[in-house]
Amino acid sequence: MGKIKQFWREWRTVGITTPSIAGIVIILRFLGLLQSWEWAAFDQYMRLRPAQPQDDRIVIVAIEGADVKYLQQGYIADDVYARLLEKLKARKPRVIGLFGL
Repeated sequence: MGKIKQFWREWRTVGITTPSIAGIVIILRFLGLLQSWEWAAFDQYMRLRPAQPQDDRIVIVAIEGADVKYLQQGYIADDVYARLLEKLKARKPRVIGLFGL
């Protein structure tokens, strides 16, 4: 029995402190009081990570105002989109996404 009491005396503060601190942190997170610190830490982590090489598998094709002016129309005709999609499909992509404003 002496060993158990000695063990409890040595670890009593850890047994009380650890759940208390964990409970305080959980309450602070639940209330959203740590969110700005978490965002700042995540932002800093993203800035400090090594630069990633450019992924050649991703291509973004943009049609902008200058393109519309070049076509001398107020819109882009469907056949222009069809030709563009045919050229893209020839590259055998997994996904083609269109986004319009």
